[in-house]
Amino acid sequence: MLFTKVEEIDRMQHKLEAKVDISATVLDQMIKDQQTLAKQLESTGHVVAQLTLRQMRVEEEIQSSTTSSETSTVPPFRPCRAGTSRSANQG
Repeated sequence: MLFTKVEEIDRMQHKLEAKVDISATVLDQMIKDQQTLAKQLESTGHVVAQLTLRQMRVEEEIQSSTTSSETSTVPPFRPCRAGTSRSANQG
């Protein structure tokens, strides 16, 4: 009877060891995946920052070129007030 119990404990220990090995392998893979995702997130952040800066520069260039050309040739846009017509203001 004691021998049977020892064999059962041995089998249970082997099963537990196998489960621990599988868990360790899964954990290692999760750590690798997390590191990969962190690198991708960092790269994406850099790209978004570059695109944002580029877009801001383009908008500034458009605004400055539009502002300089508007002031020299075209009067600034003034929307009509509600209840008035443009033809009445122009005459």
